[in-house]
Amino acid sequence: MDGIARDSRATYRALVYDDPQFVQYFQLATPIDVIQRMEISSRPASRPSGDPHSEIEQLRAIPWVFA
Repeated sequence: MDGIARDSRATYRALVYDDPQFVQYFQLATPIDVIQRMEISSRPASRPSGDPHSEIEQLRAIPWVFA
């Protein structure tokens, strides 16, 4: 199980954090733009950041899972 967990985490991180095209894919393949405009919680959909490379890291859990 440790090996599966390690490999799964590495694969996930390679896709979400290491692929420079993932953010663009995520924005095109999911309704995240609509979800971010919905007022479904007491907090904004993402944390403020000026770094475009950390856009996925700034997204809160509820919008990430819904998308």
